[in-house]
Amino acid sequence: MRLSFQQENALQGVLPVGKDAICTDRQLKTSGVAILLPFNTKELFQKRREALYYGTNALTGYPIML
Repeated sequence: MRLSFQQENALQGVLPVGKDAICTDRQLKTSGVAILLPFNTKELFQKRREALYYGTNALTGYPIML
């Protein structure tokens, strides 16, 4: 959405004062909603033979290999 000549109203709309100065609705796509979900762990896997066991991830229980 383009806000030509409404930059000041758009700025007021994002300030944490609870005032919607531009009165528009926006639908979030899946990728936008995904960042709002409380996923807090990400496991990365790489197949390597020469890895050392470093410990265990406290949240997931998976081993941490270096």
